[in-house]
Amino acid sequence: MERLNVKKDTFVFREGDQGDAAYVVDLGAIAIVKAIDGEAMRLATVRQGGMFGEMAILDGSPRMAGAQAIEDTTLIVVPRHAIESKLGKSDPSLRTVFRVLVQNLRNVHHAYIRRPRSTQDFLNLIEYNLTSLSAYMDKTEDRALAESARSPMRSIASALLDLKRTFDGHADRRGSVLEEAELTVPRKRDKSPGN
Repeated sequence: MERLNVKKDTFVFREGDQGDAAYVVDLGAIAIVKAIDGEAMRLATVRQGGMFGEMAILDGSPRMAGAQAIEDTTLIVVPRHAIESKLGKSDPSLRTVFRVLVQNLRNVHHAYIRRPRSTQDFLNLIEYNLTSLSAYMDKTEDRALAESARSPMRSIASALLDLKRTFDGHADRRGSVLEEAELTVPRKRDKSPGN
């Protein structure tokens, strides 16, 4: 595999770039940065052995954030074609699961990083993920797993309702930024998550 040497403060890629490779940190460290409300925000630090940049090559979307060396760094370049070749040999349903997971991560990422955030936003994200898991369990061929998951999921749904009641009317110091319409998981008819 190709290695890439990156000097401190140099960008490997910038937010919005097209993705042609993922990277593994061999030596050094990379900051994953995003412009939020006009300021650069560090979302993560990737150190030796960590991978970054994979989402853009899995779904073909532009980079969600930039990657900048915070010290002189050596990267192992994992080209798009190498990952596509591996995925191409996998079961088609597995490829679909990867795409859905990447899209869900992007949706949650976009929703989560907006400022300001409120307790209601966090509760909406829990509900979104619980509903996603419930929809997945409805479609899995492993019916025993789906049945085993049903009771804990009902418990989570019940606890979530309790939390919503607890925070109902709470004057949060941060305003909500998530609208329910943005949480686009198809809802089951006449059922709450986990039922």
